[in-house]
Amino acid sequence: MKLLVLVDMTPRTAWALMVPVSLSVVTLGGYWAVPSLLLAGAWLTGLAWLWLVWDAHFHDMTPRAARNRKIEFWLKNVITIGYLGLGSFRSPRARRWPKNGLP
Repeated sequence: MKLLVLVDMTPRTAWALMVPVSLSVVTLGGYWAVPSLLLAGAWLTGLAWLWLVWDAHFHDMTPRAARNRKIEFWLKNVITIGYLGLGSFRSPRARRWPKNGLP
């Protein structure tokens, strides 16, 4: 059971770092010039989320872990809504797809 819980921490860790890593990749790849403040905020939020995940893991079955999981739940909702808003944004550099749907 301990191994199963530890294996579960891998996707939790990856999920917490998904936003800052993806924004860093699009910036470094030149796909979108992410503002520095947004990138820094994404990394701070991702590291805070990572801390919540691992702190809840290390203090499992305690009120502290329950509090961390509740904060993490709301943080995931806010980030999801933010990503939905970001997905509706169209960069001026983005290409339109032809009518046949192929690039």
